[in-house]
Amino acid sequence: MERIQVWEQFVEFYFEIGLKYRDIKSVLGSKHGFYLSERHLKRILNKRGYSRGKTYSELATNETQKFLGISQKFLGISQKFLGISQKFLGISQSFSGSRKVSRDYDFIFFLPCPFGGSVHNAQLFTFYQGRLTMMATKAILQQLIKNPDKLNDLVNEAKELAFQLGIVLRTLETPNSSEVVTYLPFTLFPSPVPKAALLQALAVQTHFNTLVDKISQDPDFLGEALDRTIQADDFTAKLFGIYKTVQQEGRTQSIVMGLIRSDYMVDQREDGTPSLRQIEINTIAAGGFGVSDQLPVVHRHMLKSVGLLEESKRIQDQSRTREMTAALAKAWELYGQQRAVILFLVEDMQISKLTHRYIEKELWKRNIPVIRRKFDDVSRKGSLDGDKRLFIDGVEVAVVYYRYGYMPDNYTEQSWDARLLMERSLAVKCPDISTHLAGTKKIQQVLAKPGVLEKFFPEQPEVMEQIRATFAGLYTLDMGPEGDQTVAKALTSPEKFVLKPQREGGGNNYFGEDIVQVLQAVKGDKRRAAYILMDRIQPRTEQNILLRKDLPLKLTSVCCEIGVLGAYVRHGGEMVLNEVTGHILRTKSIKNNDAGIIGGVTVFDNPLII
Repeated sequence: MERIQVWEQFVEFYFEIGLKYRDIKSVLGSKHGFYLSERHLKRILNKRGYSRGKTYSELATNETQKFLGISQKFLGISQKFLGISQKFLGISQSFSGSRKVSRDYDFIFFLPCPFGGSVHNAQLFTFYQGRLTMMATKAILQQLIKNPDKLNDLVNEAKELAFQLGIVLRTLETPNSSEVVTYLPFTLFPSPVPKAALLQALAVQTHFNTLVDKISQDPDFLGEALDRTIQADDFTAKLFGIYKTVQQEGRTQSIVMGLIRSDYMVDQREDGTPSLRQIEINTIAAGGFGVSDQLPVVHRHMLKSVGLLEESKRIQDQSRTREMTAALAKAWELYGQQRAVILFLVEDMQISKLTHRYIEKELWKRNIPVIRRKFDDVSRKGSLDGDKRLFIDGVEVAVVYYRYGYMPDNYTEQSWDARLLMERSLAVKCPDISTHLAGTKKIQQVLAKPGVLEKFFPEQPEVMEQIRATFAGLYTLDMGPEGDQTVAKALTSPEKFVLKPQREGGGNNYFGEDIVQVLQAVKGDKRRAAYILMDRIQPRTEQNILLRKDLPLKLTSVCCEIGVLGAYVRHGGEMVLNEVTGHILRTKSIKNNDAGIIGGVTVFDNPLII
């Protein structure tokens, strides 16, 4: 009976990709050993609700439906039916529509394809290719894990190529020395990512750039949105205190810039449909570019090494570091002092210094000088002149680029004074204090309330629709009836939510029973306003092998987080630069709740677009 169900699913699959009845009969007979009349075939399809009234173009227009309907069934039945063999590892898998030498997999690459030249049919063909790509990589991973010698050879090859390309970082044991480095944690193969989700995230980024900038210019909105939060969270209160001081003195600099990253996951809903959901937006020290820019070279090579030549072409090169750096250069140029420098404000433990060097190198190519200083250096050696120009060691600073300062433990009393000094100065800040506050979790939650986006995008319904489509469920914990309802549902079903404090950097969120413990402690007082509640994402999962120093090699169920990078520069009322500058992919085991590269949870990845 199982066998009958399997071939009936093959009938459905071949019909959905557009094969004619006679072609379905032919493939079922020659490739699967099932022989049936055309009349019987039509009876099966009619029983399943299929008729040839659907056109190819109709089948091609709903990406999500195709993803759920075609690929998952095909992948599932393929594993049962095909009996994947060891020789798959040595097979070259190019996909041009002609017959291949793939033997056991011949039927995959020699299906009669009735795709014509129309746009819709081309989209369907591309979609079909993507499903096969995903199946091929999954099969290879399954076979590699059974062949330790082959696996170790590939892993060593990947690591050595990473070293050759400079995809390295300092170690936790020696964070302030470049004498000892290790490879940047990454996946052995790129992970499949739905093309529709990635394109959606990229398409909305310039709108998020604009939104962050508009929020930073609205003191009434910031004050109202953060009013309860600054009463409950000391760190946010101190940031807001600097903001109020700057506001009272009057902003000295009309040049504003942002280098931001918006993070997403693909949520698998209960009904099986996938949807893009924003996790957070980072407005200070957004990372992910730099040494990781060369990782596509590694992943293309790994795919080629196992014979997936055509699949390797799906891995895209990016110029994200150059594009992000261009915004810093534009701000420096607008400042108008050739001898002024860009100051990188860095931490004491500089494990990410080699990534910073990539950015610095791009700036030096433009003859823009860079210096690196810590809060302590600014506190001891920084000063403002009568025009509020910022000087460090006697050198004028055009741009302050914060690579640090986003966590409470980043600050001492002297550090807070240094932050205020820089914020009061004429130097362009990346980000300035108002843009920093615009990236808080509380602002993210407030933006999801009905009617709020309309304040920033009046008469732009399409922009609001694009932004709002990415929002997860976000709920206030402010004192009052609405916050009480949020507490009640979180305590009733903690597994459905994530509790988020006003923190960046990974490792700060609460899940499951930890939510209960936190809320039980603060539910009756204003301290709960330091948090927001968010629907927990149920991410689509894949399989991959995570490569990290001292991590055992094993096939791991993983989920991915898409990060989209954006850059903008505004001069007065004119937005002189507003761009999406690239994307990153970070991947972790589904056993881990929170994330973080430095924290040892997440690794870098590349999207294998499907």
